[in-house]
Amino acid sequence: MNKNLPINYSIYDTVYGNEIPTEQYYVIKYDKLPSKFTDISLLYEPDIIEEIKKNGFTEVIKINIKSKTYESSTQSLFVNDVAGIFVRTYKSSRGHKEPKENQVHIEFAYDGTKGGIKEQIDFSVFKKYEVAKKKANIQLVKSDMGHLDTEEYDLYVPPTDLGLNYGSDFNKIHEVIVERLNKNNDKGIILLHGDPGTGKTSYIKHLTTLVKDKDILFIPPSMAEMLSEPTIIPFLMDHKNSVLIIEDAERVISDREGNGSPAGVSNILNLTDGILGDCLNIQVIATFNMKREKIDQALLRKGRLIAEHKFEKLSVEETNKLLKHLEKNQVVEEGMVLADIYNIDTEVYKTSTKGNKIGF
Repeated sequence: MNKNLPINYSIYDTVYGNEIPTEQYYVIKYDKLPSKFTDISLLYEPDIIEEIKKNGFTEVIKINIKSKTYESSTQSLFVNDVAGIFVRTYKSSRGHKEPKENQVHIEFAYDGTKGGIKEQIDFSVFKKYEVAKKKANIQLVKSDMGHLDTEEYDLYVPPTDLGLNYGSDFNKIHEVIVERLNKNNDKGIILLHGDPGTGKTSYIKHLTTLVKDKDILFIPPSMAEMLSEPTIIPFLMDHKNSVLIIEDAERVISDREGNGSPAGVSNILNLTDGILGDCLNIQVIATFNMKREKIDQALLRKGRLIAEHKFEKLSVEETNKLLKHLEKNQVVEEGMVLADIYNIDTEVYKTSTKGNKIGF
């Protein structure tokens, strides 16, 4: 069944607030709930609007919103009746400032029984309008004479196709992670592990662009053991409801009966599922390269563990697919890790060590 949409747009202010009710309108038009897709890490240039119109989509609703937090925002709903797909475009706002150059987000509503949205439309049409880089704020934890403080940095993170970089199944766990990280007053730990070069750090950088309304605290590997120090608790009390990233966390998550730091492991356990966690609401993301069996098993307990993922090299098929996407003119016969794929053209120069000469 295909119905016309209502044209009395005044209902937005009284029923749906300041957002086009894409899902509700999809049900009105097609008598079924839609699947929805949006990558909130991506922004598009304003010319994307005209490109959408050229590709069989008709603009059926357009609203201008005025708000106290920004001067104005425009939302549009486009419909492609042949494909049965809705596209909602909306301007992005950050804090209390109007977004620069009217950059927009895109949200899709579609019939998921026909396959994923990327199987139903040509996404290359949208790719050329992607904003090249996205800024994320991260607070680097530093120590000054025993006093812990933070210094804010802006990270510039290129758009990342998670399916291409981490495999087609990765989006499932990614959605779980993003949903939990954006949940206020939550606690728990996310464990990301795998060999060097498999993309753990790149994924964390991508995650920092998706966390809203929370401080993101980054502890460099050289300071990981500070989690065993008494000063860490008062510091975290000043950063409640935040995300704590610990890279190369082997020392503070290893089994307490082995080579781990008992105080460090205990603090993480209490932060992620204890009375202290209830008070502070800290979520921890820890990366490590060692074998999973060597971490303290209490970290894997249900209720504490939000998600766990082992990063591995891509299959031969996935490797060649990514190489083609990156416009690398090479085909390989073995799977590769991301670092090697992205640097496949990079030459490594090594000094010759022939002979055992003494002196100069």
